[in-house]
Amino acid sequence: MQIINQLSLDTVLFPASLSFVYVILPLLLALHHIFPARLRVGVLAVTSLLLYLMIQPDGLILMVVSVALDYIAVRLMNRHDDRQDIKRLCVIFSVVKNLVIIAVTGFLVQTRGVPLMLGTLIYTLSGMDAVIQMYKKECPYELDAIKFTLYCCFFPRLSAGPLYSYKDFDAQMINPSLSSTNLVYGVTAFLLGAVKALIIGAQLSDLYLQILDFPAESASVLSAWMLVIIFALAIFYIMSGLSEMAQGIGLMVGFKLPQNFYFPYQSRSVADFFERFNITAAAFIRKNVYKNLAGKAGKAYQDLPNLIVFGMLMGLWFGLRVNHMVWGLYLALFMFMEKYLYNRILVQLPTLMCRFYTLCVVLSSFTILSVNSLAQSVASVRLMFSFFSDSVPLYNNQIMYIMSSNWLLLLSSCVLATNLGNVISHWVRKTLPRTYTALNAAVSVVLLVLLTTLSL
Repeated sequence: MQIINQLSLDTVLFPASLSFVYVILPLLLALHHIFPARLRVGVLAVTSLLLYLMIQPDGLILMVVSVALDYIAVRLMNRHDDRQDIKRLCVIFSVVKNLVIIAVTGFLVQTRGVPLMLGTLIYTLSGMDAVIQMYKKECPYELDAIKFTLYCCFFPRLSAGPLYSYKDFDAQMINPSLSSTNLVYGVTAFLLGAVKALIIGAQLSDLYLQILDFPAESASVLSAWMLVIIFALAIFYIMSGLSEMAQGIGLMVGFKLPQNFYFPYQSRSVADFFERFNITAAAFIRKNVYKNLAGKAGKAYQDLPNLIVFGMLMGLWFGLRVNHMVWGLYLALFMFMEKYLYNRILVQLPTLMCRFYTLCVVLSSFTILSVNSLAQSVASVRLMFSFFSDSVPLYNNQIMYIMSSNWLLLLSSCVLATNLGNVISHWVRKTLPRTYTALNAAVSVVLLVLLTTLSL
């Protein structure tokens, strides 16, 4: 199964469905604002569990048990705060337990065809991170089970993140920032994310699967290139759209969640790519793994294995396949070369050339992710560069038909993957500060109409 198939779009994109937008979300917001402030955390925790039960009941018990075990570990550390050995055992238990859940569920998905459980990575890594932070005294022990549950199971985050530090989340649980401005901005962010994930991302994933299913006799150089480009765009729009929906819902209920994607295909280097692509996952790995492996040693022979581990773990975010680890390994090697071999050259190159170099490296890496096996990846690369082969055409009628019938989708997805929209938004905010909120509301109406029309 390919990554896009593994995403189980009907389940993952539920927050972008019309039933959620028109019924569930308004009801959630009404409940959140009707109840007094002291009960709002509980309301959010209960509604998060109910929504999970609604769309994936088979995974609820696993999630509740996992979060409960992490909470028990925190309680034990609090009770035995003077016993470093017991606290260390609690951390080891949490780390091992969560890694086992990730590994076993990933194995069952890959080998047994078991449906992908929504949010497994998010609630396991969140619980693990909270236990580690409290062990290191980065934040107080959380003895309130409802708050701990909300942090791990906050529904908008379960689809694709972002990961979030317990310390930062707890500060907002104490005093959620509820305002009409945040509500307007939250609605706009949510609807923009929904359009990106449900409309653009889902349609791109359909195109990707169509090209992937081409028979061997329909293969061409152009189809190989389009497979990789469309795959890269689909992954970006689905994952970033889901993250923006989470940010939007968070703002509506008073939580400011961190940004998880920032125009990654405009990066100046591969290292910069991981500062823009799945940002919070990269930060989590750096904090809990890379730094603990002496990642700041400054010597190339010490740093190489650390970068390899970092890259492979970033690849495993997509699933437990050799392809995924090789993808991360491939990009990690470029990170190493950028840091120790040609760093001075990159610094001196014009921005446009740096971006072109990075885009070529990243797109070539997606040839590893876009197919089922390494053998298919090698075959795909050969096909992409068979410009002068007599046996492989540059293009054929099948790929030209797909491109001509979807030209608007392809063009708009390429343009919207750049920061052009952000530039316009910042310019409007600077020149028309008094009307910016009203313009956001108008944009929300347009996005809602677009989402509704294209989803019917």
